[in-house]
Amino acid sequence: MSRRASFAALAVSIALVAGSVVALVAGVATGAWKPAGPVARPSAPANPGVVTGTVEYGEFLDDVRAGRVLDVYRDGNILQVNAMDQPYTVQLPPGDPAVYDDMEAAATAGGVPVPGFTTAGGPGVPAEPLTYAELLEQVKAGRIYDVFHDGDRLMVNAVDGEKEVTVPPDADVLNDMEAAAEAGGVPPPAYTKVPNSDLN
Repeated sequence: MSRRASFAALAVSIALVAGSVVALVAGVATGAWKPAGPVARPSAPANPGVVTGTVEYGEFLDDVRAGRVLDVYRDGNILQVNAMDQPYTVQLPPGDPAVYDDMEAAATAGGVPVPGFTTAGGPGVPAEPLTYAELLEQVKAGRIYDVFHDGDRLMVNAVDGEKEVTVPPDADVLNDMEAAAEAGGVPPPAYTKVPNSDLN
């Protein structure tokens, strides 16, 4: 390539670069062009797995009906709900609703399994009185986890909370519960008896 051709090519290159710089400066100055800046990224959910809000009791039952609730923990008048999308809490309405029964009805209506349910059995959840016959029906239905026998009282841990039962004088608690569980085709609940209790 001749010297003249080299200078011509160099001049063309300089003109192209200078033209691009002039066009860029002019674009920024007039507002016709703006730097893109960093690419925006979607933000991650804050504290995944942490309770994020509260929900009304009726909405909670709708979630149960739709099969979106995995399990529920009751502490006093508060439900801590582990749902598929995110955990939340529920303030129970006045009147102390039968939470497990409501959950069971909602799940049945939706054709889904009843979510797991446990309770703290704290001061806000007094033990519900239950007759001995009702206890045996619940044993038959597989709704009783364990029974603590002290004197003429049974403290019962059921799927829907704590129960208290007065034992009839002629009752044979362990045998009666085993018979009820066998009739229902379910395992008998755990049974603990305080030593020296006057009743069976």
